[in-house]
Amino acid sequence: MNEKQIEAWKKVREKGKARYIALVGGSYGVAMFLFMTFFQFRNWLNPRFIIISALLWIVGGALFGLAMWTIGERRFQKAVTRGAMP
Repeated sequence: MNEKQIEAWKKVREKGKARYIALVGGSYGVAMFLFMTFFQFRNWLNPRFIIISALLWIVGGALFGLAMWTIGERRFQKAVTRGAMP
């Protein structure tokens, strides 16, 4: 991480893990739900399929957000222990 990335991640950390996961994971989950449900599997559309798809993509989005948080934190901690942060 360079200094600019470190400062950006510090701001993200200040806002909190839950907010990050909700924003990043939520954005990913909604985008994937819309694309996969209404474009990829449009021939299967029925209320049950839509509900199941929405639930799966909500969970998938949350896991994606958590993974991105974990990666960001590891990169940040590695930069801090390396002395890249003043």
